[in-house]
Amino acid sequence: MRLRPRCRHRRHDRSLVQAIRGPVSLYALEGLPGVAGLERLGVAHVSVGSGPYQACLALLEEIAQSLFRDGSFAPMLKRQLTYAEVQKLVGGQTA
Repeated sequence: MRLRPRCRHRRHDRSLVQAIRGPVSLYALEGLPGVAGLERLGVAHVSVGSGPYQACLALLEEIAQSLFRDGSFAPMLKRQLTYAEVQKLVGGQTA
């Protein structure tokens, strides 16, 4: 399996998949088609790498900026999971 982290355009993806004799893995970047589109191109694996962590950090930054700027909890409360949802997500029991 080969990783090509900077390939962003469908025409490059298609030629890359055709040129490599083996499974192709791409790193999820803005501008790529979704998983189904990449599958149609012949891509075998898509990695999200540190993307989810980076997204969490971006939200944390947004929350902190809002708190420091105007004392608002809005960004934090907008997408907050309930306690029961967190417990279910991590496999714990709810009370």
